[in-house]
Order: sequence, then structure tokens, then C-alpha cells
Amino acid sequence: MTEIEEKKYAFDAAVAFSDRYPFTRFMSGKHIDYESALLRRGVNVNVYLIGFGKINQAVFLTSTEVNQFLTADADNNPVPKKVRYYIFDRAATKKKKIFLDTYYRYDDFRVGVNRKDYLPLPAPAAEEEYIDCEIGSKEFYEALRGLSEKDVNIAVVSLGDQSENIRTARLIKKRFGEKIDVIANAEKAENGIYAFGGGEYDCRILSMAKNRNAIYDLEYLAASGEKVSEEDFEKVKQSAEKHWEEMTDFDRGANIMSVLGVRVKLNLLGLDYCDKSADGLPLSEKEYMNVYAKDDMPKYQPYTVCGRKIVRYDARFQPSARTNLAMQEHERWNAYMLCHGFVPSEKDSIMRDTAVRNGKTVYTNGKDFKARRHGNLTTFDGLKEYAAMTARRDNCDEIQKDVIKYDCQLMDGLHGLLDDFGYKIVERKQKTK
Repeated sequence: MTEIEEKKYAFDAAVAFSDRYPFTRFMSGKHIDYESALLRRGVNVNVYLIGFGKINQAVFLTSTEVNQFLTADADNNPVPKKVRYYIFDRAATKKKKIFLDTYYRYDDFRVGVNRKDYLPLPAPAAEEEYIDCEIGSKEFYEALRGLSEKDVNIAVVSLGDQSENIRTARLIKKRFGEKIDVIANAEKAENGIYAFGGGEYDCRILSMAKNRNAIYDLEYLAASGEKVSEEDFEKVKQSAEKHWEEMTDFDRGANIMSVLGVRVKLNLLGLDYCDKSADGLPLSEKEYMNVYAKDDMPKYQPYTVCGRKIVRYDARFQPSARTNLAMQEHERWNAYMLCHGFVPSEKDSIMRDTAVRNGKTVYTNGKDFKARRHGNLTTFDGLKEYAAMTARRDNCDEIQKDVIKYDCQLMDGLHGLLDDFGYKIVERKQKTK
């Protein structure tokens, strides 16, 4: 297997893992406040990566890009709650260096940076600790001994050999029982142990990612204030399809991770999705919206396109589960960018930097993909500041510069998206194997 083939195999395995095992699968109402879509105060999400070869390296990155959470602070305001990764390997610390130019670039960036020059800096993508030890040793089990039943504890075993993975998974499960959920890189699950081997996942994930790319373009067009016809919509879809094929792996990956994050968001509401042929009563669009946005319903354009309602965003965000999930989506997008080595742009760059596109000089708003800098790498409140400052620069309304709407779009139109691809939204079954 070539290096490129190994990388693709590991990525596919990690996508299959994140599709099948979002961390919310191992949570219940004891961990999640479904009314607010927040983790309950004091709940920690601990993930133990047993072995840190190419598969678990990919699982670490993909899981970080998908599993982002919020909790409530002492004043009941939503704040990021990062997953804690404990990485066990004979050479764990040495392997950390693999990510120095990607995941850990932000750590170096934050050292000595003058924060006044930037919008509020985002939280790190995750918390992690590297532990050098022999898997199965006394030191290994000592490190796992402090598991708390109130936390979410997940072990992911990938040591290279499937029989060794299953054997190690059995030992962990036997010793710690219900305190931890164990997932092994193996073809078949067994009693008490999950499996994710094979790297196969539903191809509709890619189709939905392509579709979301088209809908982003459609809603961008609708935001111009002009009525969008069905002919316009067809042109947008064709353009988006062509654009998808021309995208870099980085850009396609951003759309794929967004779709993988859907199940996490639904689970945080006490919901899930499944194939229409599966058991379970489907929620109608109205029923879904009453769960997701019952006190914060989106407003719509006075027309539809191909039967699809187009949201009219007004840059007003009130306390609600819908707003919390927009915040969670921004944390998820931040994590994706940070995992790929992007860092925030200075405010001066956001306001001044320009580039020539289609023969015109335009502001870049701090986006520089070659230098891996982005003007939207900031907090949720930082996005509001971003809209205000760029609106002042361009002498326009802040609504025109609002980017938070992109964090709302996926869930606002989710019922139709899933329906188009043969899925239904259902009430969630708790912690099923």
C-alpha cells in the first residue's frame, strides 16, 4: 500500500468511525440537557486512544473535527466544553511531532501573540495528554483507574492487529465494566465491545456534502435580495457540482465533516436520523422544528425554490437551542480549521488585505489559504465583531456581513436535506449497541 493509499484508508476508517460512533451515542439525559443542547455542568468527555498509529491518528483528527460541545458556565451562558484525549502508545510523545505543523501550529501561534491585534481568540480544538507506556502494563491500567461514572468515557483500541485489538478491548471492558465504552478496530463487534473496522460508510454522506455546498451557494444568492428562480437553482446546483470536483481535499473535507456533525447535533436534542426503511416513527418537519427551534423559529423568504423554503437571516441571535447549536457548529468549524494548521488573521488584515478575483480587486476579509490564516477563526461573539467592523469599512448594514447564518443553515434546512437522501428524523434510542 502506497503512502497515499494508506492515508486514504486511514481517512475512510476515521470517517466510518465518526459516522457510526459520534460521542453523543454514549450519552443520555444524564449527560445532556436536551432543552438547551448543552452538556450538563460537570460532565467531562474523556477519550482514551489505545495505540497511536495512522488509524487512531486519523480518528483523533476526525473526531475532534466532528465532536464539539458546549456547557453552561456559572452565569448560565453557553461556553465551549472540550473533549479530553488521553493518547497511549509506546512512543506517544514522539508521535505528537506528526502534528506540529497542523494541529499544534495554533499552540505556537498563541505564545506571545498580542491579543489586541486580533478578534477574540478561539478555544483550542481539544485537550490532550500523551502517555508513553506499554499497552496492558501496570502503568497503563493505573492511568485508567480514575474513571468517573458521571463522565463519558470511551476507549478506542487500534494497535495494528485486529486480534490484538479485540483482546485488549476485552481486558479493558472486563476490568472497568460499565464505566467505559470500548470500540475496537476490528471487523465484528461482540458482546460489550463495538467495532469499526473496514472503513465502509454510507456513500450518501458524500452526496449530502455536495448538496450542502449547493445550498450554501443558493442561499448566498438569495441573500443578495433578488428572487431566485428554479432555473437559477439548477444553475447553482450544476455550478456546485463542478466546483466540488475542482475542490481540494481540504475543502471537500470541510463539507464532509459538517455532514458528519449532523448526528451529534440531533443527539444533543434527543433526536437521531436513520434510513426511511428502518423502525421508528418519522418526525414531520413541523415536529422537528418544534424541537430544534420552538422558541426561535427562523424567518423565511416569501417564495420557495423547488419546494424548498429559503431562510431570511436577520443577524439576531437569542438564547435558544438553535443558537447554541449554531455556536456548536462554529466550534466544530474552528476545530476543523485548527486541525489543518490555520490560525486567526489580524484585525488589520481583515480590514485592509485585498486580492484580485475575476479581474476585480476585493477585500479578502483575512482569508489567506496559502498562509493558512482566516478572519473568521474567532469566538461566536468575535463573529459579531467581525460583521460590525467589515460593515463599517464597506458602509453597509451588518446583516450583509453576518457569517453566523452559515452556522445555522445546516440545521435550519436539515429535515429537507435528510428527506432528499432517504433518511428520516426520529426520537433517539439511548446508548444502543
